[in-house]
Amino acid sequence: PFRLQGLLTLATEYAVSHHIQMVASKTKLLCFAPQGQEDTARYWEAAMPILFQGLPIPFSQEAEHVGVMRSTGPGSMPAVLSCISAHTRAMHAVLPAGLARGHRGNPAASLKVEQLYGLPVLLSGLASLVLSRSELAAIDHHYKVSLEQLLRLYPQTPAPFVYLMAGCLPASATLHQRQLCLLGMVARQGPTSILHQWGTYILGNPPPCSRSPSAVPWFIQVKQLCQQYGLPDPLKVLHDAP
Repeated sequence: PFRLQGLLTLATEYAVSHHIQMVASKTKLLCFAPQGQEDTARYWEAAMPILFQGLPIPFSQEAEHVGVMRSTGPGSMPAVLSCISAHTRAMHAVLPAGLARGHRGNPAASLKVEQLYGLPVLLSGLASLVLSRSELAAIDHHYKVSLEQLLRLYPQTPAPFVYLMAGCLPASATLHQRQLCLLGMVARQGPTSILHQWGTYILGNPPPCSRSPSAVPWFIQVKQLCQQYGLPDPLKVLHDAP
């Protein structure tokens, strides 16, 4: 807590010197406590609160950062549920354009709206996270149901038929494409980038296998994707950027 308070003081002084006003009411503080040590976190919140502009900042369970919902709990399900809710709101906003089941609009036009407007909202920010199988399954199920509704198909239509009729990939496959694109972006940044250096280190010195998907480094997950699709090893991609 002492070091965190010092960092916050330095950030405040930096903001003042650059004529930036930081707002205490909009500041979120997430405390990640190891399993079984949650009581320690609550103790420090009461005994040594973090003060900002004279006001104590309470611990938060969730907070949005650069468009991604972060949570102190295990896994990334809050981020997935946030994206699913955002996708639902986005599609409901354009339903009057003829996308609703009773409007008898052109399904091809509806699918185009989904690809250009809906899917980017659904996958926003998720490519930078390490998702478990259950989290990916939740995204795929929501996307498949959305396509069923746009195509006016019966509920629980087999997924291969839905994707064949829609002419698109599952949401998880599109997410894999975005993760591979991020790998290419990191490779093109060059060895001077901290992300490039971290990726080279973690791929050259992989950590022991973990049962928790959230504990797997992002570059290790991308390596698994490269093996799944028969693509070059990501360490080779970092050394020889495409």
